Amino acid sequence: MIGILCDTGSDLPLELANKDLIEIVPLKLMMGDKEYHENEVTEEEILKFMESGIPKTSLPSYEDVKRGFENLIGRGYKEIIVVNISGKLSGTHNLFKLVGSQVSEENPDLKIEYIDSLTLSGGIALLIDRAVELIESGMDFRGIVFELKKCAMEKVKVFFVLPTLKFLRAGGRIGKVSAIIGEALNFKPVVSIGQEGDLIAVAKARGMKKAVGKLLQKIEETLKEKKLRAIGVYHSGDDEDTLRFVEKIKKKLLEIKAPKIIERKISSVLLVHAGKGLVGVAILLV
Repeated sequence: MIGILCDTGSDLPLELANKDLIEIVPLKLMMGDKEYHENEVTEEEILKFMESGIPKTSLPSYEDVKRGFENLIGRGYKEIIVVNISGKLSGTHNLFKLVGSQVSEENPDLKIEYIDSLTLSGGIALLIDRAVELIESGMDFRGIVFELKKCAMEKVKVFFVLPTLKFLRAGGRIGKVSAIIGEALNFKPVVSIGQEGDLIAVAKARGMKKAVGKLLQKIEETLKEKKLRAIGVYHSGDDEDTLRFVEKIKKKLLEIKAPKIIERKISSVLLVHAGKGLVGVAILLV
């Protein structure tokens, strides 16, 4: 049987996260001198802390990752596909490979393949959703791994808009985004993931409303002469403006007759780097 190992930064919708073949390892975050597993603290608590402080994130522990592998093995999975956030954005993928090498030594019959998603959040969720479809269709292990790597390199696109770069900058994740943005002038970036898996700004606009308009344009441009397989809509916080932008995006997706739409808030660890008010989409092409 084929199982999938990922982490909470994958932002899987609940119906996908609850599948037996998926095991999710919690990432960690720190608020002041306290450390939490991601599922131990609420969005409300994090946003409250962020009013006066800067939370930090860290990799899962070696033990938590090993437990993830062992849980899948214990449920009878002898072939495991590991999917993590882009290696350019986190050391999580390398940690899973390190732990997996030891697990392989202890389980000689076990097959493990590692996929650097070259993306984050909803992009990973769509990759894993595709993996589940392929597994349930009966495709073999190598075929699935080949298809997922191709999807990661060629078929997954992510676009999101941030009200502020403050938290990205504080977490050292700013990458190439800041080069075109003048925050003093209220410019907001439309952020994507480059071919190497790093954050890049692909557009900017003055104010969130216009920036979301630019995001919608990016969706249209991406789908020109290409067929959509699935799309994810993500956000952080529950501000009235944020929810209105989410509805605007969903309306657009209905207009283009998106065949599959998933929706959820971003994970706590990603919230630490984004703050409230993020809106974005992840696209999986055929």
